[in-house]
Amino acid sequence: MLVKGGGLNIGHVQLKTEANIREKTTINFNWLANSIDLDSPDVTLLSTKLGVQGNIDGFKTKSLVSLFETIEKQDDNKTESLMKDILGDGLELQNIKIFMNDSSVTGNISLNKSNYTMLRPYEIQRQIEREINSDLNVTLTPNMASTLNIDKGILNQLFSINKEQNYTSEIKTALGKITVNGRTIN
Repeated sequence: MLVKGGGLNIGHVQLKTEANIREKTTINFNWLANSIDLDSPDVTLLSTKLGVQGNIDGFKTKSLVSLFETIEKQDDNKTESLMKDILGDGLELQNIKIFMNDSSVTGNISLNKSNYTMLRPYEIQRQIEREINSDLNVTLTPNMASTLNIDKGILNQLFSINKEQNYTSEIKTALGKITVNGRTIN
């Protein structure tokens, strides 16, 4: 694959996904690219290992099947209604691990039950922001922080340094409030 002004090479990809279908559906995923090389004017990542793991709980199987059917029929009004129902039932992303080499984000995210049926799109976004609860741990190696061009001021304010000399941060969200290492951000 070509990237404007550079190139991209991805090798040794594993995409494992498993669905446990009962009254509610659980999806387990473990996706891994053992080798990514990206060379572009903005970012260079060589010999990078990237992965996403975790599971999603809380989908009512009947609603999920109906959603796929309405998407196939291209019934946008019914699709929007079903999406609101599925979101309204709440869901959980558990045991999340997103990693790039030795940098990672781990933890859990949940969307509380809520009624989205009468809300406009911008209201839905605000409601979702209020209904998300998360507990995430972020670890960035100094090399990754440099590669991502993260400002030193942000690193000093929002991260601690662990015994391995990596930047670490605990991010929590609840009721629309975000805290980083116990400090309220909004």
